[in-house]
Amino acid sequence: EEALATLRMLLRDFESSGLKVQEQILRRIITEVQPLHPQAKIDLEIRESYRNMHDGLRKDPRVTECLWIAAERAGLTPRWVPIRGGTDGARLSELGVPTPNVFTGGHNYHSRLEWAALPAMVRATQTAVNLCRLWASYPRTR
Repeated sequence: EEALATLRMLLRDFESSGLKVQEQILRRIITEVQPLHPQAKIDLEIRESYRNMHDGLRKDPRVTECLWIAAERAGLTPRWVPIRGGTDGARLSELGVPTPNVFTGGHNYHSRLEWAALPAMVRATQTAVNLCRLWASYPRTR
């Protein structure tokens, strides 16, 4: 009797070069496991779904410059904290529309304990409005 098992996973990294490293790790695992189960056929298929938004943002830093100023104008002390996620922003950045993740005031995302602080949500909204105003008036030199 023949059986089939499929394992799907998302490979993510803060640097695009890290994705190649993860692929190499998976290939090494297959190389080690295949001899232990010679009747099994183990295939690896890598499909690119979206790129790291940081790559797109590095190409055109104007939006992050505006974002920094927008947060300051909202009364915040901005800081860059790399996160994983932001699939839409990553895809848009890849297409040439630089789209960084902006804070929302939320905490413990995707958990039973997820919550949002109203004062932080207000600051996030102020930052977004400031960002739109700045972006609309930012010099278009590129």
